[in-house]
Amino acid sequence: MVCTFNYLKFNNMDKAILKSLFYDYWKNIVVFVLAFLLFKSCQTNNEVQLANNDLKKEVKDITKKLTDKNKELNGKIGQLEKQKQKTNTKIVYIQNKAKKEIEKVAKLSTIQLADFYAKRYDNEPEITENGVILIDTVAKQNIVELMQKDLCESEIEFVKDNLKITEQQSSIKDTIIDNLGKSLTEHQKVMNEII
Repeated sequence: MVCTFNYLKFNNMDKAILKSLFYDYWKNIVVFVLAFLLFKSCQTNNEVQLANNDLKKEVKDITKKLTDKNKELNGKIGQLEKQKQKTNTKIVYIQNKAKKEIEKVAKLSTIQLADFYAKRYDNEPEITENGVILIDTVAKQNIVELMQKDLCESEIEFVKDNLKITEQQSSIKDTIIDNLGKSLTEHQKVMNEII
């Protein structure tokens, strides 16, 4: 009787020899098969290790990139904060200057009041024996209010500058938050791939 296995022909004697070899060396055959399977699984494990190392490197690169960008943005926030402080210093300066000028108004003479109106309105006021055409107390109050108005107009320009700076800071902070969100998403993706 002849047995055929894909181009191999075995007769009974060959089968007996194979059977005998199998019984004599079955332990070696099992060890060989296990070693082969272990080697295959080690190769797969090495591939997984390499993939994990690649993913870890990618995560580190992404994290470093975002960290560097956030450091740069934090530096810009610092610069904008310095600009804001300079603007606040200017506001305090003009406020103090205006306060000093306002304090002087109470001590102004009639002639000084007339000079003020002449300079301010480019019109020579008429001076009477009672003072400028306006009563001095009204004129002084008028001057105080005008100075306060001038102060407010100057302050508004600086407040607008501060508002622009604050908007830029907010935009940068939003970018930082967005970068952190992206970083977290990337970390989660990588962790899901690893698991």
